[in-house]
Amino acid sequence: MYLRHRELKAGKEAEFERLPDDVIIGDGGAAHSLRQMVALAAASDGPLLLTGPAGCGKKVAARAVYAASPQRNHPFVTVNVAALAEQNAIELLFGIGAEQHRRARPPSLFAQARGGMLFFDEIADLSLECQALLEQLLNHAEIPGMPSSPKRNSAEPTDKVRIIAASSQCLASKIGEDRFRQDLYYHLSLLSIHVPPLRQRREDIATLIDYFQMAHPTAQRFVMDGAALQLLEAYHWPGNIRELRNLVARACLFHPGRPLGARRMAALLTMGQPLRSKPHRQSKPNDLVGIGPGFNLKAYLDDEELRFIQSALQQAGGIVQHAADLSGLKRTTFIEKMKRYGINQAEFKKKG
Repeated sequence: MYLRHRELKAGKEAEFERLPDDVIIGDGGAAHSLRQMVALAAASDGPLLLTGPAGCGKKVAARAVYAASPQRNHPFVTVNVAALAEQNAIELLFGIGAEQHRRARPPSLFAQARGGMLFFDEIADLSLECQALLEQLLNHAEIPGMPSSPKRNSAEPTDKVRIIAASSQCLASKIGEDRFRQDLYYHLSLLSIHVPPLRQRREDIATLIDYFQMAHPTAQRFVMDGAALQLLEAYHWPGNIRELRNLVARACLFHPGRPLGARRMAALLTMGQPLRSKPHRQSKPNDLVGIGPGFNLKAYLDDEELRFIQSALQQAGGIVQHAADLSGLKRTTFIEKMKRYGINQAEFKKKG
């Protein structure tokens, strides 16, 4: 079951709410097609491969499949492949070798997902040794040394673990480089869903902004004029939906309860971008920064950044680590910016 944006907006009377992580938001054609594919995948119990650029919502799609599937009352376990240490990845995933330790170890990730789903985030980074073991399991083979190995041909639903894998990398290229197993790819891609980038869902941007603002207190929510929305719809969104969500959080922090025009929105966009030696080909400087007679972009961005740092410290009660977390910055970077602008942490500490 999928909640649509108009249904979710009924909850905006609350001060703020925790947003669900299994809802595909948007009324455009791409979002509609994605929901259809998710419903199709939810009715299956075979492996599923999700592709698409970083930040486009592959994990949300995976959780949407889970929420609509018969496995929804069983565990959904996420494997952050990039964070797996190669030396103990086999033990963490499959439990192989755990008996060698004197102290009790937690169940393997496969054991934790028994009866439910195991989601491999960025499967392309999985080691070849782990890929071989995963291929064995998908091929209905039991693995020697793996405690209570899941039996995918068992009649008991609770013995099965459904595999969902996601990748923002081209697996065909990885296969050509001998860094990804071709047999594993064919198993995983039994059913494949491509999650589109945000630039292919421009009609959903306004809806997504309203939705993301629901996670913030009512007093912090902002409104945009038409020029600001046109700016966002023309932007190329290299960071996809994740970048848009961060932009909304930044706007609520910098300009709580204030109307936002194109110039302020452009400044907020600029703050979230990494430094580049050359501007992106699709960017339009006149649209993005509102260039006009006497306009000084550097001074304007410095003023906006100063207000950003002060606002974060104000909300964090002067606690630098908390303020850095709110800003999406490393603590050391946040402190450097405080020094640059001569900001005194003590001025923001709550009294009493």
